[in-house]
Amino acid sequence: MKISPNNFKKVAVAGTSLIVILGVIAGIYHLTDSGDDITAPMQELQSTEETRAAESESMLYLQDIHESVALITESSLRFKTEYEALNSELNEDGTNRYTHLSISENNNAVYLEYAELMDFMDSRTGLLYFGRPACPWCRLLVPPLLEFADENGVPVYYYDIEQDREENNEKYINILSVFQAYLPTDTVTQSEDEHDFDPELKRVVLPQLFYMENGRVQADLLMFQHEYLRDDEPEKVKKLLGEMKNSTAVNLGSNIDYDDCGCE
Repeated sequence: MKISPNNFKKVAVAGTSLIVILGVIAGIYHLTDSGDDITAPMQELQSTEETRAAESESMLYLQDIHESVALITESSLRFKTEYEALNSELNEDGTNRYTHLSISENNNAVYLEYAELMDFMDSRTGLLYFGRPACPWCRLLVPPLLEFADENGVPVYYYDIEQDREENNEKYINILSVFQAYLPTDTVTQSEDEHDFDPELKRVVLPQLFYMENGRVQADLLMFQHEYLRDDEPEKVKKLLGEMKNSTAVNLGSNIDYDDCGCE
C-alpha cells in the first residue's frame, strides 16, 4: 500500500496524539493507584491564586493610603488654613463677607517663597498660580483649580503676591519684569486722566495663572471677572485649565476691559 506525503503527515500526527493521550491516562492511573488525590494540585493552585489576588488588593489599598497621606504636606495644610480662615468673617449686615471654602487637607497646592518663585520662573515646569486668600475671584477659582490638579495629578505652585504688590517692593517689580508681556496696564494705582499716566506700568491682576515650561511661559490664563466663575461653571473652568496645560490657551484674559474695574 502506497501512502502519500500528506497522508503520511496525518498518520504521524495521529500517532503522536495517541501517545500523548496514553501518557496522560497512565499518569492519572498512577496517581489513583498510589492513593494520591489528583484534585489536590488544582486546589493548591486555586488557593495560591486567591492568596495572590488578596495580597495584590491589599497592596493597592496600602498604596492608596500611602499616596493620600503623602499628599498631606505643610503646603497643603497652610493653603487650607489660610483660605478657610476667612469663612467666618461677616459683613456689617451679618452676611458672609467671603465665599465659603472647604478645602481638602491633601490638596495639591505647593507654596513658593520668593527665592523659590525666582527659581521656578528661571527653569522650572508647571502650573503657577498668583492669588491671595481675600481675593473674591481667587476663592471662586480655588475649588475647580484644585479639582483639576487632583484629577490630573499635577501640583499647583502658589505664590501669595498680596504683600509684595501692596508694598510695590523690589520683589514685585522683578515679578512684573518677568511677566510684562502678559499683564494688563495698571489702572488701579493710576488713572488715565492723570497727566503722568504710564500705559507701560503693569499690574498682576488676580487670579492669574501661567503654565511654565523650563522657565518659559507657554500659556497664561487671567480669571478676573471671568464668566465661568461668575456663572459657577467649574467644568468649563477645568476645561480652560486643561487647554492651558496643553499650551493651547494663550492670553485668554487679554480682552478684558480693566478701566474702572476695581481689579484685584
